[in-house]
Amino acid sequence: MEKEIIGVARKAIHEAITAELIGYNKPLSKFTNDVMMAHESEFKQLINEGVAEILNSQDFKNAFNRKRNLGPCCPVHEAVINKREQ
Repeated sequence: MEKEIIGVARKAIHEAITAELIGYNKPLSKFTNDVMMAHESEFKQLINEGVAEILNSQDFKNAFNRKRNLGPCCPVHEAVINKREQ
């Protein structure tokens, strides 16, 4: 029982410290944002490459076409198809 109480106390303290340091408008939030902005172009490139890899995969194309054949096209589907056909 004592170990459980100590475990709960540790968890509560950890959560409180974490919330105080990285919650909204907290010191680490600004620091993290500054670091992310300093590497913005690298993050954009990584995300762009990841999205391109997904869009160009045969599995994605097959799944996308199956959904398209099930009914009316949704705006996202039409936008992707129109963009790829240009």
